[in-house]
Amino acid sequence: MSFVHPTPIVLCACQPRVGKFVAEKLMPEFEVIHFISNIEQAKTDIAAIMAGDEPPRDPDNVSSHNFSRLPRHVVFGRGFQAQLQEVRESSGSAEWGLCWYRAAVPPGNLPSEMPDMCEIADETIDFNTNIVAGNMKRVLSNVISEGKEGIDGVYAL
Repeated sequence: MSFVHPTPIVLCACQPRVGKFVAEKLMPEFEVIHFISNIEQAKTDIAAIMAGDEPPRDPDNVSSHNFSRLPRHVVFGRGFQAQLQEVRESSGSAEWGLCWYRAAVPPGNLPSEMPDMCEIADETIDFNTNIVAGNMKRVLSNVISEGKEGIDGVYAL
């Protein structure tokens, strides 16, 4: 299957290092056009993007910064689960028809502190993000094929 244009998405996650691996693995079907690693920034950046404004570039260069097409999908990593609804409400989600995605995290299974990413080998991150990105592609593709793209909703990854 060839893609003329990858589907633009916004990725919200705590760890830019992991975000880089995921963004690369989502291509060519999906393009991370903006990466956000701060909840307060997510509230303003998503609204700015949807209003046609360009947000500040992510300092870690995880994303493409290609704002030629608006995103229809916002994906939250495991570390931002509790704030998804808060960000949705502050971003005017229903009026823009964004699809929101949250990682499936069993209760009590989210660490209270994020690990020091400097201590984790690239090979380990590469292996784990193969699974994460593969699941993201599957869920995003299902939402699109079911005709739900552009309709406000929250989906589990």
